[in-house]
Amino acid sequence: MKRGILKMKRKILISLLVILLILALTGCVFAPELTDRSLAEETVYNYWQAIINRQYGLAKCYCITGGIWDNKVDEWEEYIYFLYSNSDTNDVSRKTY
Repeated sequence: MKRGILKMKRKILISLLVILLILALTGCVFAPELTDRSLAEETVYNYWQAIINRQYGLAKCYCITGGIWDNKVDEWEEYIYFLYSNSDTNDVSRKTY
């Protein structure tokens, strides 16, 4: 009787180890590795999303303080403000179709 139980436990243990091995080999167990490149791409994407959504304060969070792109945020904000503050709704030449 004890031999039957030991054989059953052994089969279950081997089955679990095989399943874990399959999961490990297919990559289902481990989280994807965050590389410097993927973090940089995500930061650039978030920067442009903030610019597109006119969230200039948020866009500055993704920049190096006093850097080129930090100053560009101010330029974009001033440009958009100037563009919409000086636009005339009846001026057909400014409209894009």
